[in-house]
Amino acid sequence: DFARWEEILADMKTACRKQDIHGAVEADVAFHRYLLERAGQPDLIAIWEMLVGRIRSHFRKAQRQVASLLDIYAEHC
Repeated sequence: DFARWEEILADMKTACRKQDIHGAVEADVAFHRYLLERAGQPDLIAIWEMLVGRIRSHFRKAQRQVASLLDIYAEHC
């Protein structure tokens, strides 16, 4: 379980270091989706799929407002 989580976090850290907002957003989305998948609740995934576009938009706006994208990474560790 943690191996995939660590891969996602490594991708997020790399994107944040490069100031790659798109990559950081996609890693952030992948991080939260993975948590939902591990919960084993198909209804949560269905709800996530309906909202993921809005979530992505929110993450983009939020990440543009932080002093450093590495702050986003630190929130997930």
